[in-house]
Amino acid sequence: MMYELLLYSIILGLAFGGSLKKLWAIDLNGFPFIMISVISLALTNWMRRSIYLPTLLSHPAIEMITAAIYFLAFFILLIFVWVNRNEKTLLLVGIGIALNMIVIFSNGAKMPVEPALAQSMGLLEKVAYLETNGFYALADSSTQLYYLADVIRNPFLTPYIVSLGDFFISGGLFIFVLQKMRQPQTESIQK
Repeated sequence: MMYELLLYSIILGLAFGGSLKKLWAIDLNGFPFIMISVISLALTNWMRRSIYLPTLLSHPAIEMITAAIYFLAFFILLIFVWVNRNEKTLLLVGIGIALNMIVIFSNGAKMPVEPALAQSMGLLEKVAYLETNGFYALADSSTQLYYLADVIRNPFLTPYIVSLGDFFISGGLFIFVLQKMRQPQTESIQK
C-alpha cells in the first residue's frame, strides 16, 4: 500500500503542477537513521531466512536476536520522526510505526495476519512461509490487539493485507510527498 500511495502522490503532485526536483531538495534531519533502520531490517530478514545461520545458533536464539534488532529498527524510525517533528505529516508516519510496533511486539515480534482474509485473497501459503521465515504469523484466538494487526484488505490494486498502522504510515507519506512537490522552492530548502 505504501509504495502504491507514494506513486499516486507523485502522479498527483505532477498533475497539480508539482516538481520531482523539489523531492530531491527535501532537507530532513537525521537521514542516517533511515539508513541504519533499513540495514537493520535487511539484516533481520536475512537472519530469519538464512539456511546457514541455524547451524551456528539455535532457532530460538535467532528469534530473540532478530526480534531485538527488529525492535531497534522501528525505534530508530521513531527517533527519525521525532527529530523531524516540525514536519507535521511525518507525525502521522510516527503514529503508524508506533501502532505497528505495539501489535508486533505484543505478539512475539510477529505481525498477525487474518487467516480467512489471507485465504480469500490467495495469500495463505505466502503468509505461512513468512510465519516460518519472517515476521508474520496467522492470527488466532491468542492474538493480542487483533484490531491493530494486518486485518484490512488493501483498498488499492495490489492484493495484500494491511494494518491500521500501515494506513497512518502510507497516508502520512502520501500527504508529505504531495505537499513537498507543490510547495514554493524557497520553502522546501529552508530549515
